[in-house]
Amino acid sequence: MFAFIGIVLVVGTLATCASAWSHRSVVNLVLHPAAAQAPKAADFDHFDFSMLWLGLHRQPALAVRAQAAYLVDLDTRLVLWAKDPETSRAPASLTKLMTAIVAVDDAGTLDRVVTVPPAAMHVVPSLMGVTTGERLTVRELLYGLLLDSGNDAAEALAGGIVPRDRFIRQMNQKAKSIGLTQTHFVNPSGLDAPGHGMSAHDIVHLAAYLERYY
Repeated sequence: MFAFIGIVLVVGTLATCASAWSHRSVVNLVLHPAAAQAPKAADFDHFDFSMLWLGLHRQPALAVRAQAAYLVDLDTRLVLWAKDPETSRAPASLTKLMTAIVAVDDAGTLDRVVTVPPAAMHVVPSLMGVTTGERLTVRELLYGLLLDSGNDAAEALAGGIVPRDRFIRQMNQKAKSIGLTQTHFVNPSGLDAPGHGMSAHDIVHLAAYLERYY
């Protein structure tokens, strides 16, 4: 399980000020995937973060110059501080959280071998360092995706398990099914592209889903 106590997401050129993505977290995901136990979309109890709390409590004067921010206590499900949390903006490599979820769900087993497609060679850094035709397990690609933030690993997972366009559709279907209302993906890596975006609220919601079920 992921050890989330609280998450601060500050979105401008979108930076994560504090998160629980540690090496241990990644190891837990790739060694103990929860795809088999993850609930169906209809069973997922949406995280209803309380905006009422913000109305009843004076917000601290945080020196945040980013365009958007969202501070949440995941134990109590309370929003502690927020700044324009619903506007969709470029999420950069936080996209890879959804890429990992869909890849784990699709693969069935982390020992599944993926042949790296040519598309993985046509992305800009950061990179894991794969080559076209190389055969790697989903587990190995997840390490490259989440530790190296490899855009090539993202493309390998997106095109090596199911067809790439289907994978992207699955990312958007998953987003919709778990209540991400200001999210749309057009690629698996998070490279800037028209129409590709997430809100600060949706990023926290996705992280909370990942923490709970994976």
